[in-house]
Amino acid sequence: MKVILILGVNGSGKSTFYRNNLKEHFEKENIFYINADEIKQQLVKDGIENNQAKIKSGQIAISQMGKYIKEKKNFAFETTFTDDGAMGSIAIMKELKKQNYEIEGYFIHSKDVNLNIARVEDRFRKGTGHFVPANIIKHRYELCVNNVKEYSNLFNKLEYIDNTNLDFKKSNERNLFGVKEKKLFSPKEKMKNTDLDISR
Repeated sequence: MKVILILGVNGSGKSTFYRNNLKEHFEKENIFYINADEIKQQLVKDGIENNQAKIKSGQIAISQMGKYIKEKKNFAFETTFTDDGAMGSIAIMKELKKQNYEIEGYFIHSKDVNLNIARVEDRFRKGTGHFVPANIIKHRYELCVNNVKEYSNLFNKLEYIDNTNLDFKKSNERNLFGVKEKKLFSPKEKMKNTDLDISR
């Protein structure tokens, strides 16, 4: 059994990375994809107030995960990786480990939080994304990086994707964070479908 996390703060490009690199593979391999933002958008369209829709979408996403775990199915979800509460992604990962799930992750990251802020603002102006205040993005950016460093041991496989220039290049922890830890893999050219190894 396998679960795949696409992690990164708002404006990192998680959904774009999924659509361009993973969606077709997930559909082919019956990997069920959970996106709380999409659930929320549908709830708002159905007339539910925004804040209530946010709460409800999280509940639905957690319920879907529970269903897939019970049925021993492979699934994937997006996360800002900033929540460490009882229902947060880190707690979910720990529970998945107990259920003998293999955990893979794609950490989508930009080297400048101001790029994330600008992307979120641009999407909001175009009506293609929800608004997130700059101070919240900055807080999540720092917290996400810290959590990736602290909890990387929970992943069976974790790939670092540099999306600073909107080209989804494979990278490594040292290049993204300036740390001296051992490289997980060598940097490669622009991400292509053939670079992905999530079929095992």
